[in-house]
This record gives sequence, structure tokens and C-alpha cells, in this order.
Amino acid sequence: MALTDTYKRLEHPPSDREVTPEELNFNQQWGRCELIDGKVILMSPAGHNHGKLGAELLILIGQYVKANKLGEVYAAETGFVFPNGKTVRAPDVMFLSTARIPPDMGEDVYLPIAPDFAVEVVSLSDKFSDATAKAESFLSAGVRLVWVVQPNDRSVHVFRQGQAVRVYKSGETLGGEDVLPGLNISVDQIFER
Repeated sequence: MALTDTYKRLEHPPSDREVTPEELNFNQQWGRCELIDGKVILMSPAGHNHGKLGAELLILIGQYVKANKLGEVYAAETGFVFPNGKTVRAPDVMFLSTARIPPDMGEDVYLPIAPDFAVEVVSLSDKFSDATAKAESFLSAGVRLVWVVQPNDRSVHVFRQGQAVRVYKSGETLGGEDVLPGLNISVDQIFER
């Protein structure tokens, strides 16, 4: 059965019922949004500094992954479905290893599994506590390594399942650890102007 047989295009997200990941994907005219436990959360477009930092990380990580044939890197707004089947999140950068790329995933669907690695850049409109909660939700969904980039103090907070958060600042180098072995990016490189 085609999605058009199951869902209809809606001008606005419904507020009286849960939305499925498939319905969210089918109604892309709603704009930039995520799905949290079946509820559509609208999001503002990113500001220029957020976009620049996200693009810089996408390039640095993407070049490394491509050169080493490690998997695929996805840009901001690529959604992945949480195991609960009711949540779709879209980190600013994601990596999925070759071994975990689902066969025959379809042309334009959300990733049906959590990526191995995610990067979230904190926007001016975000509370840092919301960004860290989002990182924790990524870990609970199966992401193995999360970087939260904090432009205000030019730091990167690294999250791992069952480990204390580690903060990297100017003069320090982030590593891909066992998720992206050999990847090294200095904090200063991320925030270069």
C-alpha cells in the first residue's frame, strides 16, 4: 500500500493524536521538526554560526570516513527512528558504519536504526541542558558516541554510555575513539574563523 493511501497531506501537524514517523516523513511541508513520543516538535532554522560549525564538522568527519571507507555520514535534518517507534531525531551530523547500514532501506526514509556517532551543535535558542538531555536520549536510543558542541565557551562535551561526560576546550584534541578509530579533530580546528 502506498503512503498516499495511508496518510493525507495535512497543512499543520495534528495536536489531538500521535503522529507516526512515516506520517511525519510524508508531511514534510510542516517544515523543520522532530518527533518526540508521537508529538511533532517544530524547530526554527539554524543561525549562521550553528550552520557553519555543523558544516565544518560534516566536512572534517565526512572526509575522514570517505577516505577510510568506514560508512556513511549524514547532514543535519537526516532523521533516525528511536527503538520506541514514536521518536525521530535529527542530529547536526551522524555517522553510520558500513557493517550497520541496513540493506534495501528505501530511497527517502528515516534511518531505521541509531547511528554510531552523532554531533549536536547548541544553538543560541537552545538551553544547554536541553542539548545534554538530547545527547542522553541519543545514547539511550543506541548511539555509541555523541559530541555536543557549545559555541558560547568554545567547548565540546563528549558523551558515552555509562561514562562521565568529558569536556574538551581550546588546545585539546577530540578522538573518534573505537567508533571512528584514528579520527582526530582539535577543538581549535572546529572553531576556526
